Amino acid sequence: MRVVVITGPTATGKTAVAVAFAEKYGAEIINADAMQIYRGMDIGTAKPTAAERGEIPHHLFDEVPAGAEFTAADYVKRASAAIADISQRGKLAVIVGGTLFYIESLLKNREFAEGDASVRAELESLTDVQLRSELQASDPESFAKFSDRRRIIRALEVYRVNGRTITDYNREDSLHPLSCEAEMYVLNYAKRENLYKAIDKRVDSMVELGLTEEARELYSAGVRTAAIGYKELFDYFEGLSSFNEAIAIIKRKSRNYAKRQLTWLRNSAIAKDAQYVEWTDKPSVSQFLGEIQWKQHI
Repeated sequence: MRVVVITGPTATGKTAVAVAFAEKYGAEIINADAMQIYRGMDIGTAKPTAAERGEIPHHLFDEVPAGAEFTAADYVKRASAAIADISQRGKLAVIVGGTLFYIESLLKNREFAEGDASVRAELESLTDVQLRSELQASDPESFAKFSDRRRIIRALEVYRVNGRTITDYNREDSLHPLSCEAEMYVLNYAKRENLYKAIDKRVDSMVELGLTEEARELYSAGVRTAAIGYKELFDYFEGLSSFNEAIAIIKRKSRNYAKRQLTWLRNSAIAKDAQYVEWTDKPSVSQFLGEIQWKQHI
């Protein structure tokens, strides 16, 4: 099976490029953005609208309600099934999004370690200091890399349940051959300052489109998420910050997220052979399609 992957940092025009590409080549789009999986999280995730999707079949959008559990293992299972279905119908699958762990897990056919809800609940009752101390003793490599509480708990859960570290599992997964033939394109700005300007502009646009109201609906429904764009507004609703402070934090965290995405791309084995398309001051769909046609990749 053959797939095309269109990825890159946030706010680099992935949706517009993927839609234009799919229109030109009769392809179907598979989402690779962890937050666009959820229903009700539209504006804050820059989910493609019905108008943007047009007549192109889109897969793995709005899969589960906001707040529901959806893991990378769930993603690999559903995305693999979507690729198989699209390929069997003689179509090309285009994987588009910026959740790079999902993309790598899918292409490398990652095997996920068993978990246990009771063990997870016990770990969640521990303090951050206790968690980090246990992780340092059991998996020093993960201790050096992980700062997010959720990831630390997952690493400890894997070790307690399986007797092996998540580092061991990741090392083995890195040796897996690709599950399908992948042509990967990374979109980015030639200058980092232009990327940051695009991110700030996108956040302002989200606010104009109703991000605050969308976040308020989720908050009122009892949904709690750490997703950028929502968590900061939840803090504003609770009086922990002003509105302007919340928006400034969203912009800063979005820029930091873009930095992490770029770091992943520099270090990822699956991205080493990717084609890099760099914008000057703004994304250019015609530039992308022109380069693709010239390179005869399709």
